[in-house]
Amino acid sequence: RPKFTSTRTFTGSVDNQTFGYSAAGKWKGQTISGTGGVSYAFQAGEHFKLKPRAVIEYFHLKENAYTEVGNAPFVLSLAKRTSTVANAMTTLVASWSVAPGDYENRPFTIEVEGGRRSRISGEVGQTTATFASGDTFSLTGQQLPSAWTGEVSLLQGGLDYTWKISGGYEKMEHGGTGYSARASVAIAL
Repeated sequence: RPKFTSTRTFTGSVDNQTFGYSAAGKWKGQTISGTGGVSYAFQAGEHFKLKPRAVIEYFHLKENAYTEVGNAPFVLSLAKRTSTVANAMTTLVASWSVAPGDYENRPFTIEVEGGRRSRISGEVGQTTATFASGDTFSLTGQQLPSAWTGEVSLLQGGLDYTWKISGGYEKMEHGGTGYSARASVAIAL
């Protein structure tokens, strides 16, 4: 169950007199997500593989209503909000291993993955807020655009464990780039 916090500040000046307001909020939400896909590995020699992948992912976020605390003229009461998105990803993974692998052993491997994430449907929910004065307004969120994606990973393991370190990027359709880094260890019990 996700938890969120926010802080807003405003500073201004009237007739050379500086003033400021601040407000902070805490709220919770519920998340549902699912991912499914298919892939197939083409062996191109003992050390090299090509693996095309197709993945569908779905995310649903419901955020609870909340009221901020802070300076009265600046505090907002925000209504609940629901956001959903469904994406399709098609990528190609090229991997190289220092030795041939088998069911029980995954030698040190370098993977490079590239492809496209396309937004199929969904939208960021509209934010509706009310000031203490009773004035209400709404903001429509920016939709997550489709993007070109890439990731480089180092991994090694076997039946008992696998470790993986990855760095990735997304080049958004309308400009901007996002970066990510992950480290994981999977242990079989």
